[in-house]
Amino acid sequence: RSVNDVGKGKDNEKKPAANAGTAPATAPAAAAVAAVPVPNAPAVKKPPAVSGNSVVDKIAAQQKKVSLMNAKEGQLQKRIADEQAKAKDAMSKGDKATARACLTRKKNYENQLQQVQNQRAAIEQIIMGLEQVSTNKVAVSGLEEGNAGLAEEQAGIDVDKVDDVMFELGEQLQKAQEISQAAGQKIMGGFMADEVELDDELADLEQEALQEKIAGAAEVPATAATKKPAPAAAASKKSQTKEVDDELAALEQQLM
Repeated sequence: RSVNDVGKGKDNEKKPAANAGTAPATAPAAAAVAAVPVPNAPAVKKPPAVSGNSVVDKIAAQQKKVSLMNAKEGQLQKRIADEQAKAKDAMSKGDKATARACLTRKKNYENQLQQVQNQRAAIEQIIMGLEQVSTNKVAVSGLEEGNAGLAEEQAGIDVDKVDDVMFELGEQLQKAQEISQAAGQKIMGGFMADEVELDDELADLEQEALQEKIAGAAEVPATAATKKPAPAAAASKKSQTKEVDDELAALEQQLM
């Protein structure tokens, strides 16, 4: 070979070595590029977790179990009726062994039926308990909300302040009562008449009326004076009648 061929062979031997050394260096760089987060990428929202632990969900789950128990109970009752019919048919044919086998299966089904009924009753009790818990939670929640509402509304009310307000209110009412009493008193001055003067004038009027009555009695005509004995005669007659009545009463007392 020539010198040039020898040199080319050496160059070819060196190139794979260089490539072999640089190839592993590119792998970490690619991993680093892949790990860099993309800027301004929209955040992926996770779907809300479905809660199956509420009381309503638990009641619904238990009710499904009750439905399964009812279906199972219906199946067992049908099987019991079938075995009873088979045993009766076998006995009518004189096949006592078959009848015994049918009755044995019937007893097993009856035992299973009893167990299913007991299990269903237990689940129904659980449902009733869950419903009671749900009602209690609603009641307690209402009590808590009501308590919080009362506390919030009464936060700005101070008992001492209320006492002060009631005391001031009593004073104001007392003052209003005093004002009403003062305003209801009789006014002695101004345009109102004097009570003393009114009493004096009334006394003068009574005196004048009495004097006029006396003067009128003195001016009675003579004819009226002559007529006065008439009432006296009537009184005398009345007196006589009374005396007669008294005498008659005395006589009746003596005769008794």
